[in-house]
Amino acid sequence: MASTLSVKGWDRFQHYKDRDPPWVKLYRDLLTSESWLLGTDLSRLVQVASILLAARYQNAIPYRWDMLRKVTHLECTEKAFHEAVRHLHSTQFLEIHELTSDPISLVQDASAVLAPCLHDARTEERRGEESNTEERRGERASAAPALPGLDQAVWTRWLAYRQKIKKPIKPPSVEAAQKALAAFGADQAAVVEQSIAQGWQGLFALKRANGIHPADEQPTRTWRPSAEDDEEIPHVGR
Repeated sequence: MASTLSVKGWDRFQHYKDRDPPWVKLYRDLLTSESWLLGTDLSRLVQVASILLAARYQNAIPYRWDMLRKVTHLECTEKAFHEAVRHLHSTQFLEIHELTSDPISLVQDASAVLAPCLHDARTEERRGEESNTEERRGERASAAPALPGLDQAVWTRWLAYRQKIKKPIKPPSVEAAQKALAAFGADQAAVVEQSIAQGWQGLFALKRANGIHPADEQPTRTWRPSAEDDEEIPHVGR
């Protein structure tokens, strides 16, 4: 016979009453509840996960270990999971309902709801991996040996800005970018601040008050991403 779990007093945790809520309320007094105080680390994790799952399943969570383990990414045995559920049931946090409906239908219905849930989890996992990759790129760029004449503090600020706009400087382009920045000499800080203020991805010579460079001023080395492959390459002139 199939079973479902439900959170007692579910309305208290609800935000939206008539649709799948994107978020739920989590009250501070949960920390002083009997179920929390007398529970284990695992039962507390299951307790919080149950609130989120209740939102996903309209407070009728399919009581299936194989499915819940995947959805919640629990690292425990099936026996330990059931013990956590029994604790939450005995302390009046969860209710267990025996269903008389066809178990196959229940599994099919649960699987239909599980699909987007697993998709969301995989999407978040991929985003986390991409974020970690970008961070590692930024760390490698920061650790690259500084070139003579390069203002390291300004270079670090430029790297942080590129990270913030989700355009980290790729390792093969670090040296070219450093050379371009160092070529601005005493204007390095001003050049970086100009690009940040304008939302630019590259480094360009400072604009004068009238927008025109003096006649005796040589074109200043600039640096910007290539339109073809988004690789950062140095350019000369505007």
